[in-house]
Amino acid sequence: MAKWLLTIVILVLAFLWWNSGRRSSQKRAGQSTTQAPQRMLSCAHCQLHLPEADALRGDDGLAYCCAEHLRAGAGPGGRP
Repeated sequence: MAKWLLTIVILVLAFLWWNSGRRSSQKRAGQSTTQAPQRMLSCAHCQLHLPEADALRGDDGLAYCCAEHLRAGAGPGGRP
């Protein structure tokens, strides 16, 4: 019985040691499971919401979702 208990304790300790090493190597590699929230903008032509990093800015300073809407300008629901 003591042999089985000792074996289980050793296996649990080995697993914990392996798991902590794996987590620390992920942190060193810069891998994160969470990302910072991104600011969302609304397309001035169609009102589609998209991340600021993906938006195209026009000369008017407004955000657009694609080049076609950028060329078309602000739509009926968009800002003037």
